[in-house]
Amino acid sequence: MTGGGWLKSEKALVRMVALWLICALLFTIAWTLSYYLLPEGILRGRLLAGRIPVETPQVLTTFLRVFAVNLLIGCGLVVLSNVFRVGDTPMGYLVVMGHSIVYAILLGTNSFGIPAPERFAPSLRTVLARSGAFEITAYIAIAAATWGLVVWRQRSWLHWRSERVGSWRRWRLNRVEAALIVGAMLLLAAANYREAVQIQDMLR
Repeated sequence: MTGGGWLKSEKALVRMVALWLICALLFTIAWTLSYYLLPEGILRGRLLAGRIPVETPQVLTTFLRVFAVNLLIGCGLVVLSNVFRVGDTPMGYLVVMGHSIVYAILLGTNSFGIPAPERFAPSLRTVLARSGAFEITAYIAIAAATWGLVVWRQRSWLHWRSERVGSWRRWRLNRVEAALIVGAMLLLAAANYREAVQIQDMLR
């Protein structure tokens, strides 16, 4: 089975792993290029999520704001995009790939709303020390789990007309897809709580 075949496998876990590997590759390339080639702070204040105030005096309320932003802008956008498909490509897949690239550029150029003392050089240690990669993994799980949620399909990128091929009412999750969604929510919540704690530490 080819990489494209893995992305549209009937098995949700296969779809998730294939999509995660592609996003990891895009993330690594974008991080490296942005660290060495782009000016520091190039995206600061330019992204919608970065303009939403999430800092509060308490960890719990900061966590709730961060979680809400990631749930609506992150997961919500992925699910909504998966309603549309071009050829065999769910648009939610492209959204999580875009998330991976943008987060890599944020790291490489130190474009966060609360900037670090210096930009982050590509390293596994940095990935594991921050919450972004775990948040994106949650988005990937959501994208893979809602792969079958297609309502409108465009034949190809060269054909602009879409046709209705499904409906929300007929869509059903299998057990593995449901488990992926639950796991994604738990992972996202844990990552966001960790981020809230880090935000509080930086504000002190």
